[in-house]
Amino acid sequence: MMNLKLKLGKIKTFAQFEKLLEKKYEKTIEFTLSLDEDPIHLSLDRLEVFQKKRRQGIGTKFMTDLCAYADYNGYRVELMPVPLSSEIERNRLDGFYHKFGFKYRKKQRTTMIRCPRKPKEVILQPDSQWQDLPVY
Repeated sequence: MMNLKLKLGKIKTFAQFEKLLEKKYEKTIEFTLSLDEDPIHLSLDRLEVFQKKRRQGIGTKFMTDLCAYADYNGYRVELMPVPLSSEIERNRLDGFYHKFGFKYRKKQRTTMIRCPRKPKEVILQPDSQWQDLPVY
């Protein structure tokens, strides 16, 4: 995996962020991410860690980068967890997303959402701990 430092303050567009993620995770993950409007939010439509790269923390690193970017920009993130096989896999997947703050929408169990952890005004302060995404 490429050792790529993502400077949140220098990423001006969603397209830049997406390209940086693609470069950083090019041989480990396939994903589909979009910036949707009304209200503005990120949609993670697909996240698949390559079979030989699973259980190495790569999905966790990807989600950490994604959540840091979403927090920095004040974006909500939506996703629909799709297990590869059984109900046991579904529960494991739910637990994975819960540790990043995702919760199911009320009265349904298909779409999970995560609201930004800090308001944009706080995150944009100089020398913030959110200035850089982790380097892996």
